[in-house]
Amino acid sequence: MAVEIITIGDEVCRGDIVDSNKSRIADNLTKLGLLVQWHTSCRDVTEDIRQAIEIATARAQVVICTGGLGPTTDDITVDVLCEVLGSEWKYDPQAKAILEKRYEAIGREPTELTLRQVRIPAVAAPIANPVGMAPGSQMTIGNAQVFSLPGVPRELEAMLPEVGDKLKGSFELSAIPEITYRTFGATESGMAKRLSSIEKSNPNLSFHYRASIPEISLRIAGEQVALDNVDAEIREAIGKYIITTDQRPMGQVLGEILAGEKVAVAESCTAGLLGALFTKAGGSSKYFEGGVIAYSNQVKIQQLSVSEKTLEQFGAVSEACVKEMAQGVSERFNTPWGLSISGIAGPSGGTEEKPVGTVWIACYGNGEVTTQKIFYPRSREKIRLVACYSAMALLMRRLKSR
Repeated sequence: MAVEIITIGDEVCRGDIVDSNKSRIADNLTKLGLLVQWHTSCRDVTEDIRQAIEIATARAQVVICTGGLGPTTDDITVDVLCEVLGSEWKYDPQAKAILEKRYEAIGREPTELTLRQVRIPAVAAPIANPVGMAPGSQMTIGNAQVFSLPGVPRELEAMLPEVGDKLKGSFELSAIPEITYRTFGATESGMAKRLSSIEKSNPNLSFHYRASIPEISLRIAGEQVALDNVDAEIREAIGKYIITTDQRPMGQVLGEILAGEKVAVAESCTAGLLGALFTKAGGSSKYFEGGVIAYSNQVKIQQLSVSEKTLEQFGAVSEACVKEMAQGVSERFNTPWGLSISGIAGPSGGTEEKPVGTVWIACYGNGEVTTQKIFYPRSREKIRLVACYSAMALLMRRLKSR
């Protein structure tokens, strides 16, 4: 079955925003067993939208459009759909009632311009918008089922489950089983090399790699039995890099492995980012105690008991310094585990001996300190993020090796 996605908006075509709607829709459709064959973007121009819809409905059986459903004069998707359908528009009664009630609550009446956003083609079925004002709609154009949805990402996401239910009611869909391994620490090519023999011996499975710094995701699709059988081989080949096979943040995964123990962090160049990653999920107080942002040497000395001699002899970006930082934060917060990071994130501050991208990390626990030196000469943001993931990965290795 052919599927096409159309995203409508000048801001999309100009590059003012990242068009995340395409990937969001495609991901939902893939999970239903529908493979998207075409992605189209067009401006808020009547002729452009008409052509995109006519081309899509001539070659696809399912077309999902987003954008152009707002209250302003450049929101013309409903008008173009009505032209293509040879239909008038109508107000969606439920959406109109909600809009009028909101205006009544503030002692005002909605204008004709405001009411534009609750219009749908008269021959279309409405799709409720649980988090916004503009309803979506479903209609048939030629042999294609067409869905028109808002372009606001959170509204679109809230409406996709109903679209999925409608598609399952209209077509016999069979979701393709798949599993995604989220990894850190290996390159995309390096991981593909490690898995090449497994991939060759499993031609009935499709392997897909995706880099999204700092993680590399491996998605494998195929029959469930084959997925179950290959799992042990995958873990044998790349197990030390696997974070999880679900959507849990890495900090939460670590929290569950900590199993009641707590960790504290000492951060220099990452300036609180590591703590933020540990607390991304709710309930993180069960495993995260706190941290110290030790950006200056004075804070390292006063708050983490790093010795002046260490700083004078080796500098802040050194193995000796991060060892004392990790132990110092563990003792300060009375936690079994302490993590520390100190590095040069740039763009300035690097030297020939310690260039930008040089980072030292340490993990303290059970009276032992494990260290790792990283050299990742990228942007400041990426250096800091990779440093944090490296610190968490170091803790994960320590915990799993117990």
